[in-house]
Amino acid sequence: DGKEFIGYAVDGAKRMQVTIYRVPEPKAGDTITTQADAFVFAYPDKAHDAESLLVTSDQSLFIVTKGHPTVLYRAPRDARPGAMAMLTRVAALPVEKFLSDQERRRSRITDAATTPDGVWVALRTNSELLLLRTRDLVDGKMNDVWHVDLRSLDETQGEGVAISNAGDVYLAGEGGGHGLPGTFTHVKCQLPG
Repeated sequence: DGKEFIGYAVDGAKRMQVTIYRVPEPKAGDTITTQADAFVFAYPDKAHDAESLLVTSDQSLFIVTKGHPTVLYRAPRDARPGAMAMLTRVAALPVEKFLSDQERRRSRITDAATTPDGVWVALRTNSELLLLRTRDLVDGKMNDVWHVDLRSLDETQGEGVAISNAGDVYLAGEGGGHGLPGTFTHVKCQLPG
């Protein structure tokens, strides 16, 4: 309908719901956006912490929780702004088995993104990147996962990710305490055919 999901509100692990905001993507030169549509989704089981929102090529919305275990939820396709809707639990994701030994205990997914063509998904933690086929993830599987250790980038706190069809990965990191600046890094991944 010409609108894109570009914002996500983190409600923390103390809440049973999550709010997603949808606004039209601004055009070059726009100084304001139109009123956002707010979608409120309830978890079906317990409170979670989540920072990751995926939008697939068919406009399906998925939430990836940040914690142990990492859980994937699907939003209902008929959700309407202003009305509460129930998420569907897809699967617990075995994220920890793909991370380095040092990172397994801290394996919290801080962001996720799909390629524009919808074929690949990138999941990131503060210091690692996982790449896998979107069709596997939305089926609750983690087959053929490619792992990239990001520790050499020396990000203060790695948080954001975006990925192109050609394997260009853009990583954003928050600034840390003591006045440390945020980071923005580009890495190139060779995506299998």
